[in-house]
Order: sequence, then structure tokens, then C-alpha cells
Amino acid sequence: MIESIYIPEQKAAMSVVKTSTSGKKPTRTLKDQRGQSHEYWKWGESNDLPNQIIKAVHENVLLPTVIDFKKKILNSGGLVYGRLKMVDGREVLEPLRETEIDEWLEKTAIESYLDEATEDLFTFGNIFPEIILNMRREIAGIQELDASECRLQKQELDGKHRARINHVYLSANWDLSTQPDIVKIPVIDPGFDALGQLREFNGHKYVIPIRTLSRGVKYYQRSPIQNLMESGWLEVANSIPKWKKAVMENQLSIKYHIQVNEEYLRWRFADDWDDVSDNERTKRKKALAAEFMKVMKGTDNAGGAHLSTFKLQDGQEIVGWKIEPIKQTQFGEKTYLEDHTAASEHIMSSQGADPTLMGVATRNGMSAGSGSDKRMALDQLILMMRPDQRKILFPHNLKARAENWSKKYAGGDPFVFQFTNFHTATLDQMNSKNQVQTN
Repeated sequence: MIESIYIPEQKAAMSVVKTSTSGKKPTRTLKDQRGQSHEYWKWGESNDLPNQIIKAVHENVLLPTVIDFKKKILNSGGLVYGRLKMVDGREVLEPLRETEIDEWLEKTAIESYLDEATEDLFTFGNIFPEIILNMRREIAGIQELDASECRLQKQELDGKHRARINHVYLSANWDLSTQPDIVKIPVIDPGFDALGQLREFNGHKYVIPIRTLSRGVKYYQRSPIQNLMESGWLEVANSIPKWKKAVMENQLSIKYHIQVNEEYLRWRFADDWDDVSDNERTKRKKALAAEFMKVMKGTDNAGGAHLSTFKLQDGQEIVGWKIEPIKQTQFGEKTYLEDHTAASEHIMSSQGADPTLMGVATRNGMSAGSGSDKRMALDQLILMMRPDQRKILFPHNLKARAENWSKKYAGGDPFVFQFTNFHTATLDQMNSKNQVQTN
């Protein structure tokens, strides 16, 4: 505080106070680093959890489709930006179109970023956007680093940055004992004054590790796929098709049992039946069966008849030829179908997607949901994706704050980026509510 200044006209004293924010830091706890021998914190016990997750996704039929489905739902409408206003107690986005912003989005390949960031978030639960600054300290580029290639530096043990993660290590060769391509990139902590850090630091390239720090998490957020892997339902879902395929390959495919009276064979081969060897008798039986099937099979014989001989001996029917169809009971025909449905439901539910949205029938034999059920489930999914959308668009809203677009384009109101589907779903909810009140 400097010396007070007396203002006679107002009969008051004024003091100018200079505050310092350098000592005000968020409270952070420090994770015990025993067992972590590298500068980075291992992702998984052997530092290969991302590869295990990728393998689990590739080996399952449904899981890649669920991830892709969620990506399309989140990204399908594209991006919208504009002025956030309050209307009847609700936040309403007034969309804008500005040449400067459109050109910047095109330059930064917004479509690629949204696709890759969404893929990483729904697969690994973590995203690593990299922002690139130009000479004027403006955010000129935003890209998503492959989350499976990123490892967070261990927390600082002491100093002014104690307990802070200062860098991200990037490599495509974590499976090797050493990484010849490793890159070390500074970090901007998204949890506290990201804009202040951006202005304070003097680098031109930063990574923003975006994840939810709760349930004891200091480094990597737990992926929902990891929960699914450990539940055992993925193994169940993967084993059922293999089992069904093995059954089909070994399925009994004989349709008829043809019985020939031995007396008929003695009559047919009367000259030497009793004198030939067993092997010769077997050959003659096979030849006789082939001759019979040639007569019976084919479209030329459709609707024909087969003449068989029999006689009565001591009141008992002695048949020359007897043909019995084999009942086609398919072994395992419906076995495990309910388990397969249950596994599919668990896979979708674990990823936050209603099974009705992808036509997965329920285990009680009912349908996969009506049109209204799917519409309501879709709206609910879009609205529940709002936290994910905020994570993905964090760098873009940081850009808007850094450039003061609220003042430049929104008249002082908040300037925000949103996904179009969330904007539309919110409007639909408002319209539905208004319609109910009108009725």
C-alpha cells in the first residue's frame, strides 16, 4: 500500500493498493511416487493400458460401433458459436457468423480436431489438445495429440510449482525399452486460470491435459472401457461368436438314414457276397448308396417315386429298403442367445448409450424400443454429453477469452462455442415445454 492521498473537495482520503496474485495457488496434494522410476507417470501398471484398451476395442464387434455412434451423435450437427443470453431464466445461444472466426476455424482444421478429440475421449477418457501460439501470442493452431501416445510428467516435489504437472511426454513407441522419438511439451493446467498461465508463460506450444480429477485421480482419468474390460462382459461377448462358429463347423448335417436289408444285398450280389472281404463289402455298400442318391437327388426327379420291396415272413414285415429322415435338431441353436443380448446391453450401458438407440432387443423378448423411446433416449444422450462437449471445446473457448470476443462480437455477453446438436436439443426442450403450457 502506498501513501494516502487527501482529496479536499470530497473530504476523503484515497489509497492505491497493489495486490499480488503470485502467491495465490490452488491447493494440490502430492501423490506418492514410489514405484515410478521414470520422469513420467506410467499409464497402467506396465505403462501399456492404452494399448490394452485399443486391443479390447478391436477384438469386440459392438464396441467400435458404439464409440463411432457416440462420436457421430456428438459431432453430427457441427459447431456453432455466438452470444449467450438469458431468456426467461434460461441460457440461450444466439448464433453468429463472423469471417474472422470462420477463417480461423478452417485454418485450424476444426473437423479433424473434433473427430480425433471425441475418439480419444470416448476411448481413453482423456484428451490432450495442443495449442500453438504465433509471434503475437495468439492461439493460431489447435490439434488433438493421440491420447495413447501421451504420458504425464510426475508432479513436482517442491518449489513454487509443488504438486503441479509441468509437462507431457509424447511418443509412439512406449512399447520399446527406450523411446527414440520422445518429445517433451509444457502443460497448461486447465483447473486454474488457464488464460493467466497462457499470458504468463513465454513458450509457443502447450498441451492442455483435460480429464476429471476425482476418486483419487492425479494423472489419468479412468476409461469406461477399462471398467468394461475388468467386468468380464467383453470376454463373454467375444467368446459367444467363436463358440457358435465351432458348433456350426461340427454340426451333424446328415439328413437321411437309409437302411438296406442284408437279404437284399445277398440277392443283389448273389454270386460272391459271402466270399468277398469286408473291405469289398464296404465298397459295394458305398457304391449302392451313391447309385441310390443319384436316382433320388436332382430337379429331374422332383415329385418322383421310389419303389421299395418287402415281404411278410411269419407275420412280420421284412423290408428290403427303409429310408428314415433324421430330425434336424440343431445343437446349440438358441444356446447363449440371451447371454449374448445381456453382454450387448452391458457394453452399451457401460458406455452411456441406451441399447434402444442401436436396435439391441431386450432380454425379455420385447422389441428394441418405439420411435418415441428412441427420440427421448437420443435427446437425453445429447444433453448428458454436455460435460464432454465442454471438455472438447475448452481450447476454443480459451481462444475466445484470450481474444476478448465477448466484447468484440457479443456486446459484453459471454461468447461461447457449442455443438449444434446440443443447441437444437435445448431448443426442442424449450419448445416442448412451451407447447405443453400452451395446451
